[in-house]
Amino acid sequence: MKSLFSYKSTPSTYKKNITALIFPTALLLLILACVCPALSRNALFGSEGDWFSQHVAIAEQYRTAFYETGKILPDWLPLGSGCNSYDFSYYGFLRPDVLFSFLLPNVPMAYIISGYAILGLGAGTLLCYFWLKRHVQLPFFAFLGAILYSCAACFYHTHHQIMFVNYMPFLILALWGIEELIKKGRFALLILSLFLVCLHSYYFAPAVLFVCLVYFLCCLLKEKELHRLRDCFNRNHFMRCLPVIYKFAAAILLAVGMAAVLLIPTGLDLLSTTKDAGTPVSFQEIFSLNLDLSSLLYHPYGCGLTLLCLYTLLLSIRRKSTRMLSSLLLLCLTVKTFPYLLSGLLYVRYKVLIPLVPLLLMLCVLTLEALFTGRERHSLVLGLLCLIPAVFSKYSLGILADSVWLLLSFILIHFGKRHIFRKNFDSPTSQQTMAYRRILPLFLLLCIPSVCISDGLLQHDDYVYASDKRQLSVYREDMPVFDTINTDQSYRFECLSEPFVNVNTQPLAKLGRTSMYSSVTDKNYADFYYNTMKNPIRIRNRVALMTDANPFFSYLMGIRYIQTNRTLLPLGYTPLEAAESNILAENPQVLPIAYTSHSLMTQKEFEKLDFPYTLEALTKYTIIAEEENRKTLLATKNAFMKTSQIHELSPEELRLPEISANRKSSQEETQMTLTLPSTLQSRLLILTAKVASSGQEVTIDINQIRNKLSGSNAPYPNHNDTFTWIISSNDVIKELNICLSAGQYTLSNWKAWSMDTENWGNHTVKPLQNQEMNPGTCGSSPKTSGTVLLCGETSLEQPGYFTTSLPFRKGYKAYVNGKETAVSRVNQTFVGIPLDSGTYQIALVFCPPGKNISCWISLLSLLLFVGWELYSRRRNLLHIFDCA
Repeated sequence: MKSLFSYKSTPSTYKKNITALIFPTALLLLILACVCPALSRNALFGSEGDWFSQHVAIAEQYRTAFYETGKILPDWLPLGSGCNSYDFSYYGFLRPDVLFSFLLPNVPMAYIISGYAILGLGAGTLLCYFWLKRHVQLPFFAFLGAILYSCAACFYHTHHQIMFVNYMPFLILALWGIEELIKKGRFALLILSLFLVCLHSYYFAPAVLFVCLVYFLCCLLKEKELHRLRDCFNRNHFMRCLPVIYKFAAAILLAVGMAAVLLIPTGLDLLSTTKDAGTPVSFQEIFSLNLDLSSLLYHPYGCGLTLLCLYTLLLSIRRKSTRMLSSLLLLCLTVKTFPYLLSGLLYVRYKVLIPLVPLLLMLCVLTLEALFTGRERHSLVLGLLCLIPAVFSKYSLGILADSVWLLLSFILIHFGKRHIFRKNFDSPTSQQTMAYRRILPLFLLLCIPSVCISDGLLQHDDYVYASDKRQLSVYREDMPVFDTINTDQSYRFECLSEPFVNVNTQPLAKLGRTSMYSSVTDKNYADFYYNTMKNPIRIRNRVALMTDANPFFSYLMGIRYIQTNRTLLPLGYTPLEAAESNILAENPQVLPIAYTSHSLMTQKEFEKLDFPYTLEALTKYTIIAEEENRKTLLATKNAFMKTSQIHELSPEELRLPEISANRKSSQEETQMTLTLPSTLQSRLLILTAKVASSGQEVTIDINQIRNKLSGSNAPYPNHNDTFTWIISSNDVIKELNICLSAGQYTLSNWKAWSMDTENWGNHTVKPLQNQEMNPGTCGSSPKTSGTVLLCGETSLEQPGYFTTSLPFRKGYKAYVNGKETAVSRVNQTFVGIPLDSGTYQIALVFCPPGKNISCWISLLSLLLFVGWELYSRRRNLLHIFDCA
């Protein structure tokens, strides 16, 4: 019997050529069966939710940016009012499928990503088979391990959060590369594999490197015949291992260096803001135990394996050759400190342990083969220990059912072996061996739980249909005006119908969006979006920035064009064209993206205002830092309140308390209509209410404006305990159409305001003229790296500010009359420049911090890798010639 890390296969009595075709073919048929639930419905291998709104839309956004700028690595994207392109690097914009899509402009991105996911699942399964085959004597067990791999619940994410698993084929290649490095001194496969892991999913790269380090140490100990880890610290032993350690470290550094163009700017981008990590992790949780083993068992956001892998992992601890590896893996799965460290100290989430799957499966198949050959014996004690998770897990019934099936399967295998032994007791040894192998198919019974779980996840998923056109292409077909309107880059576009699906799309060429949905978002902009402007939170988290019919926000952010439903036309917008229930509307009165103004208020005075007066102040003044401009008369709170157009209303007069009183029950949704008093002749109404829930999710719609409070079990709770509805219309608001979700919750502290909109806004605005936005050049700015976002001429009759609605962050450079000028923060979170009276040529340039130096590091690392490979090959050839 072969040991754990043997590299040569013992000749098999099977016909090798036939066996070599049977198992891979069967695995490909299994992969086809996995994708059939989607394909049979005329759907894509992709699901509703993040796959469609993030992975597909963001990849399409990068393809659009490539066509517009000619850059594979764009500096800036027009989503989120203008953001660092590395805000979206989490989704792998340098993946091969995204780069390949640049060559296929007419092929929908959803088709490309769906096809690449299927290819990745198939390639990973086959690579797993061939890699495991190097470690077992009987290829059947490698085949069994590959089945467990393809049916692991974590691969549910091949059509959901694809970056959770799309690196797995390259992880297996990296493990293969480690074997090549130790055995033959070659590290090209390891370097290329780790490089591709970084390009596919930098978030999982630390966990992948950890897995590679663990596997490298195990292989090194085996190759150097060292039985314990501490033997490496012996001087003589260490010197024997040193050359291989140097090569391994060099391989890691070269792989990371080649990916520096992605990793360094992304790292600096992450450090410039804070990530929403959900509920903060307590010190006690970090050092607690995961006794339900959701990190290993069944859950798609963990390894998603079955009780078989837990049982074989415990059995592996008994064998000396696998004790160190299996013990470490068990610690990673049970001690929450490991997922906390591997996730970058963000949270305790078991998705970061998915890279452990190949090692777990390797131990599994080695143990099953040892059980088959009699080198390993079953253990009742370890079997009972496998039932501990049932006490703590929400899958307790599933664990019990799995354990019963596992027990019955092993009993059947045992009696099958005994039957064959008795039948062939007097036969020659070779005939007994052949007879024993006839019971190998019984081991496939062990895969049934995995297959059932995988099938359940695939069959009941909500796939995106191939004919789905919600990401605005249908509206372009039905509304020819889309291609004829003046797409002035001084303004923005928003989609109010299907906001989640379209949150990351760019339907009109070069017209930006205020919305975005990414795991990395500028914290100041996100706070402004929800906490200052009070845009309603429509979903369970605050990560997705989705605007609604908020006239204050639309005015300030320059949202000139909207695509919306016929029944949801906000104040100030007039229809341009309609198609079925959707319309394209325009409001030419909104502010441009860049302008000058001398109507100013300091941040100190602004903070004295209460909601909703803050919204009116933002539309009337430019909010500046303290004492930055002493030459201009600055507005005060008292002066503003005397001219405010907002009037507080009595909630009782509007009958708002009746909303809670008229709820039918906590068991069903409630719909009602409140008729407003005839005395309220307003076109803009603002409502707020406090929401208290016992942990259930709460959703309330008023005139199609939705607010949601997430439940207590939400991974990224939105903490939205104050609902705000800003209701506007071109006509007088006469009634409120209300929809309340079922559940146990209370609404209290209702407040209401109305606003006269006849004379609102900033009347000192002068737009930036002759703008050229991304991409472009500007004669007033010197040659500099980065993308020119704004370029034009403007003037001020008295000292004031050049104001933009571009979020303030590191990477901006401003040029005023050709001279570099420092930028300031205005309106709490946007880029501005203080100016005296006069006429100015202004250019604003953005370059992601660290991008330039990272390009050089990647180029240098690539040259070192190519140079070393050429040198190694030349040396090998010379060695061959010398031997000849």
